[in-house]
Amino acid sequence: MTTRKTRVYLVQMGNETILVRANGVGRAIQTAAKGYMVARIAEADDLIRLANQAGAGLTVASPPVPVDGAPRRPGRPPASAYATPAPVDDAPEQAAA
Repeated sequence: MTTRKTRVYLVQMGNETILVRANGVGRAIQTAAKGYMVARIAEADDLIRLANQAGAGLTVASPPVPVDGAPRRPGRPPASAYATPAPVDDAPEQAAA
């Protein structure tokens, strides 16, 4: 079993030079960049913003604002329409028998 040696690396980023103790070059760069870079999952707004910065000219569509008095699409009836019906009076049937 071999153990990796920890070394001190000189990491240069722009005008800055940082000394980092790490097991390898990749780990040294990751450690030095951790304070400068952040990674996260891109959202739809991020993609649109970046595309627009590149000159795509995208716009975000929004649902139309309803106009007062405009006819509405027929949809599902209100919950009150599904209320249980009033009980039926069985008394007339019993009287006829």
